[in-house]
Amino acid sequence: MDIGPLLAQFKSDPNVLYAEPDDHVVTSEPDASGAVASHRSPAPEAPASQSVAPTNEPAADSAALQPLIPNDPYFPQQWGLHNTIDNSETSTSDIDINAPEAWSLLQDGGKEVVVAVISDGVDIDHPDLANRIWTNDKEIPNNGIDDDGNGYVDDVHGWDFNHDDNNPDDLNDPAMHGTVISGTVAANANNAIGIAGVAPNAKILPIKTFSSTTRSGTFSQILEGIAYAEQMGADVAVLDFTSWEPSESILDALQHSDMLFVAQPGESYLSDLDQSPSYPASYKLPNVLTVSGIQAQGKLLTAYGKKTVQMAAPASDTWTTLPSENPAYGAQIDTGAYRAIYNGLGFENLPSSVQTDTFRKALDFLGEGIDKPSILLVQDDNSIGGNEEEHSFLALYKSFLLSAGYETDGIPLDDARGTFHVASVPKNENGPALEAMQDYDAVVWFTGYANANSFPDSNAPSVLTDSDKANVTSYLQAGGRLLLTGRDALFGSETSPFLTDVLHLDYLYDINQLSQIVNIDNYNLIGNDGTIYAGQSVPLPITSNSDFVAPRDSSARGNLLIDMPDYNYFYDSYGAPAVAYAAGTAALVLGQNPSYDAKMTIQRLMNSGKKVSTLAGATISGKMLDAYRAISDKDIPGTPLEASEVSERLDETSDSDRVYAVELNAGETIQAELTGDAGTDFDLYLYSPSAVTVHGKTGIVAASEHPGTSGEGFSYLVKQTGTYYLNVYAFAGTGGFTLRLQHANANGTYEEDADELTFAGDWETVSDEALSSGSAKRIDAPGHVEFTFEGSYIEWIGAKNPQQGIADVYIDGKIASSVSLYDTSESTRQTLFKKAVSYDKHTIRVEWTGKTDPRARKGDPAFVNVDAFVVKHLVQDADTSQVRYEGTWMTSFSTVYSGHSVTTSLKKDDFAEITFTGTKVRLLAPVGDKRGIANIYLDGQLTKTVDFYRTVRQQGTVVFESDALADGTHTVRVVNSGTKNPGSSGYAVSIDAFEIN
Repeated sequence: MDIGPLLAQFKSDPNVLYAEPDDHVVTSEPDASGAVASHRSPAPEAPASQSVAPTNEPAADSAALQPLIPNDPYFPQQWGLHNTIDNSETSTSDIDINAPEAWSLLQDGGKEVVVAVISDGVDIDHPDLANRIWTNDKEIPNNGIDDDGNGYVDDVHGWDFNHDDNNPDDLNDPAMHGTVISGTVAANANNAIGIAGVAPNAKILPIKTFSSTTRSGTFSQILEGIAYAEQMGADVAVLDFTSWEPSESILDALQHSDMLFVAQPGESYLSDLDQSPSYPASYKLPNVLTVSGIQAQGKLLTAYGKKTVQMAAPASDTWTTLPSENPAYGAQIDTGAYRAIYNGLGFENLPSSVQTDTFRKALDFLGEGIDKPSILLVQDDNSIGGNEEEHSFLALYKSFLLSAGYETDGIPLDDARGTFHVASVPKNENGPALEAMQDYDAVVWFTGYANANSFPDSNAPSVLTDSDKANVTSYLQAGGRLLLTGRDALFGSETSPFLTDVLHLDYLYDINQLSQIVNIDNYNLIGNDGTIYAGQSVPLPITSNSDFVAPRDSSARGNLLIDMPDYNYFYDSYGAPAVAYAAGTAALVLGQNPSYDAKMTIQRLMNSGKKVSTLAGATISGKMLDAYRAISDKDIPGTPLEASEVSERLDETSDSDRVYAVELNAGETIQAELTGDAGTDFDLYLYSPSAVTVHGKTGIVAASEHPGTSGEGFSYLVKQTGTYYLNVYAFAGTGGFTLRLQHANANGTYEEDADELTFAGDWETVSDEALSSGSAKRIDAPGHVEFTFEGSYIEWIGAKNPQQGIADVYIDGKIASSVSLYDTSESTRQTLFKKAVSYDKHTIRVEWTGKTDPRARKGDPAFVNVDAFVVKHLVQDADTSQVRYEGTWMTSFSTVYSGHSVTTSLKKDDFAEITFTGTKVRLLAPVGDKRGIANIYLDGQLTKTVDFYRTVRQQGTVVFESDALADGTHTVRVVNSGTKNPGSSGYAVSIDAFEIN
């Protein structure tokens, strides 16, 4: 169906935000080609590095740490957690995430962090996961009621959006990837079984949006899964899928979520995502962490991207949890009225040494209580009229019966146990009639290699015809007994009442589907306890199309099972283990730092990673995960410092360092002030982005050391953009401290020659008394200027004239406008660009484009000039989170206003009020001939009466400016007095913005 016209119709509808097909996406699988003079003393000398050995390892204080090595038996195989093997062929020591070192820092494990695994389900009963699964404590299990009113009935342990039920662990659709991921994230550690998970504080929220057997799901299922994870309070969400096509709906969901998402770049071996995008990795969102997979030598195994993938994590040959169910190849059915044996492998495919004995046990089960049973042997292997693969197994099955002591026509046996006769069925024909079967105590129906094809045509006829199933059903219900055997005997009957209601079995999948999601080589076929094959164990035969089943009720029991281990290497995907290590490490960070948001957590993970030479140019950071450094606040990378003030304690003997990470841009001035308790001598240092440890003086760019006191401070003009590290060091004493920080460039006018502006390119200075400081800078060649500021309003001041061209303006790396500086006449001190932004730290970049205005001649210059930047802290009228309105106020919109709107009152006693922190406040408002008078109150006191009347309309006029205020919190209220100037024709009082100093 061509949905193009329908999509076009929806996209053209102004009421439709976006329209897209509900495409299928896939879980990942490996590409075939990718199979394999200071108080500080000098820092200790680093050990010699290996070829791809990680650098910037934990130093000094961590050297004395005793890593916590758990007693889980498979922990030594978890090189991703702790790698001590060093050889040239397979492994480089310390290519790992330093998990034992991280665990040694944990006190109580930290805050519980919920990790939503959006994948193909999770084995919630796995012995190493059972108590690591999230529980919805507002839901009463199995009462059939949506107790918490969230729209999902009995969602005690998550939800299955692929099958729309509350079971994220379907027998017929194994929870493979999700179980693998969950074990690496959160398996119980130090419990003497299995493996250890990265994060002891993590709980797994299972969300099934994909089928492991079809390896796919849809955008809509993923969207539902993301919404559910958000609704149920998940902190981290693993996105276990990739798509070459972007989805606006997925992008929208990720952008509007507070969760930290972990995504893999895709498994197209060594594909560059910067050139060939894959989603969700290539959305490049601040709350999405994308990780490549590496093996134990540090070599890449997955896609990568210098501009797309933040870092790497362990991937190949890492032990983890696998689904703990053992699927059944065979079953025995006893309803009390009849008995049956199902064998989905076919006795012909068992090792020859056990074929006869295994068949005889089935006969004994069927013949129990019958003296000399008679058997009808039905040959339905399509060998009569079939293709060359559908050869006859009649001789083999006759030999099984003869060996078991059954005689047939022409082959009499002394003291025979019973008799048998043969009925051969031509290909695709009906088998024996009911009347024929009723003459026998038991029917042995073998299908051999019927429908022989590794991937049979889904439209091919059923191996058992409808007539066959009806006749066998009637035969059994009358007390008959059946042995049905063959590697594809259930083809076409997978969901039939014959299977579910007569044999009391559910079809799961066939061997081809299972082998795509788990490596079944070297597994054993075992007999289930309490069945006819109890105690039996033989190597698993590998044959196409053999079918697995599960008992539906107590009438059936699986008797031949694949002995699938609960733990093993996971070879199906390199991306799944990588995202699991990342999600687990993120959970550790969030557990120790509950106030972090997704962006802060990702920044900390990137700052704290180990540099690995093979990742240079392959990821943004060039690093792999390091859990120890990610949660340590005693050394670089430290704790991201977002607040302007922090208070903690230090002890010179046991806890002497606090390290904080601060993102700074070239041109910023950072001002730091430290105070401490009496009797303490704490010092303050700032380390450069190249520093790897605070245990030494290398990398110090600013310091304050005053003996005998903790009163320290410095001011530093940042030369290089990057992550800087503030270190509070307890030189002597024990006690509390407070660190106050101010950075970025606050309110004010910054001329073109200010140190805070960073120019790139061949800028020249021009002088003119008409310019704001008598000079400006200009360029007519590739180049740009950057300026980092803290505020909510930025203005670029410059000149317009016939020599000017067009500039691109970027705010925080995103294009904000293309501005023409051209004019037919000269004008200076012009507002070339202005923009209201959220109050925060921002960077404006003005870049030369070489383009000329359409009004200019082609050969004219295309200069770009900068006279000054103006920064303001404006609280806009529309910011109702800060401005409180009482009365009747109306909002009008226009680009002439500072924030593109003003809010107006026409009635007496209406008021607008804000509370702010600062030393001065101004009121910006439109004035004109229809304006009234307002009373201004500061901290409850009438301060001034302001007349908004002017004979000429003006916008953005400063109608009120307070005197200098004490530094602190203040409240300003603007009240419509209900009076006006005699010359005015109206009573309007408007708010454009409040400017705070």
